[in-house]
Amino acid sequence: MKPINILLIILLAGASLMSCKKFLEENPPSELDATKLMSTEEGILSVLNSVYAVANMNNKDMITVTEWSTDINLERGGVEERDASVISNFTLDANVARLNSNLWDIPYRAIRNANIFLDNIDQAPLSDADKKKYRAEVTFLRAMVYYCLYSWYGPVPLRISSVDEVEKARATDEEMQTFIESELTSTINDLPDPGKEAAYGRAHKGAALGFLVKYYLLTKQWQKVADRVQDIKALNYYELFPNYETMFKVENEGNKEMIWVRQNIAGKGGNQYTNAALPPAFKSDPYTGFVFKAGMLNWAANYRVYTAWYNTFEPGDKRKNLILTQYINSADQLVDLSTEANNFRPMKYVDFNALADHGNDFPFIRYADMLLSRAEALNELNGPNTESIQIINDIRHRAGLFNDIAVGDFASKEALRMHILKERGWELWSEGTRRADLIRMGKLIEFAKARGVTNAQEFHNRLPIPQYEVSANRLLIQNDGY
Repeated sequence: MKPINILLIILLAGASLMSCKKFLEENPPSELDATKLMSTEEGILSVLNSVYAVANMNNKDMITVTEWSTDINLERGGVEERDASVISNFTLDANVARLNSNLWDIPYRAIRNANIFLDNIDQAPLSDADKKKYRAEVTFLRAMVYYCLYSWYGPVPLRISSVDEVEKARATDEEMQTFIESELTSTINDLPDPGKEAAYGRAHKGAALGFLVKYYLLTKQWQKVADRVQDIKALNYYELFPNYETMFKVENEGNKEMIWVRQNIAGKGGNQYTNAALPPAFKSDPYTGFVFKAGMLNWAANYRVYTAWYNTFEPGDKRKNLILTQYINSADQLVDLSTEANNFRPMKYVDFNALADHGNDFPFIRYADMLLSRAEALNELNGPNTESIQIINDIRHRAGLFNDIAVGDFASKEALRMHILKERGWELWSEGTRRADLIRMGKLIEFAKARGVTNAQEFHNRLPIPQYEVSANRLLIQNDGY
């Protein structure tokens, strides 16, 4: 086994560049003796925290750079428009910096850190029970990251040891799927029940099951989707938060709808989504009462939603109330954003006490997402059915919609599938799910062409592998079309 000292210094230095997390208040690397890190439980936890710090992937770009290619979100203005425009116009290539740094570099940094931990945990002075617990946590994190990479790029090089060869070919599709499923499944029994994890944000059974559901959705294994959602329900922990409009507030984080989140702390490199969503000269939101205060930031970037998609909301749907349609500007004038097309602003992550950034956690997996996944799976298995309809109605009720849908409203599996796609959009907007939903239902390219994006082609269902990776690794083959 390689000496770990230099590797751990690199690991911790890399983690120190990432945002602080609520339970991950790391000591500065300079205050840690790398030679002792894996010889004490305190040191082991420092290394464990560094794995979480990178694998958490809380950067807002994890949401935006995928959703800019969908029918919901777009971006205009500031330096972000350079990358956003080629993504939304489907003219992207393998050199898009924002995409490469956040959707390739960060995940593989997390994998590197996880491999270092897993390669060395057996040498640590811990009980077998503690080794099993920590090994399960890091195995979960690595599998979660590989799920993300697979959903974006298809098969990628599977690096499962810190001493892997530098040049490595992409795994086969079968190898990739087997690895993700087996790694997630192997952790379930060794992870704590939700609510019993050592600290907020640590891995638990609900998270492992949740990512299995996401993986089975991606691969269209419908019975497994339905079964694993039942396993999540059987944990008797999760529930729909009663108020959609307040669910994402800082004071409600950790609620029992959130299965896995990307954690943020205001003023510590946290949630910067709202900084880029605020319109020019924003002073206040007359609906929510949010007021722009000294220390807050309003960037040149302008995150927006498409007017055509916004208009699909049914009257009375409370989920659209977190989308800004008018505001008071610094001159105390009421500004109507509807006077310009595609100019409404996504304001799901507003922290009333924000500093340079906001403290709202990014939801990665919510219970509502899991319920809608079961509704979709049951429809794919059986066509329109009572349980799928009841699940959808329950979620609609939370949104203030009581004009229930019924099985008889849908003449075919395809008809209910398209309605579920709408419901998922209304429920999960700006949470990073839309691109995967559109691809799974065969609509990403169709919807792009419908809004006039003539460049969109089927190969765009996968993202391009960074060109610098292809150039550096002779065994790495680029995705078709790029």
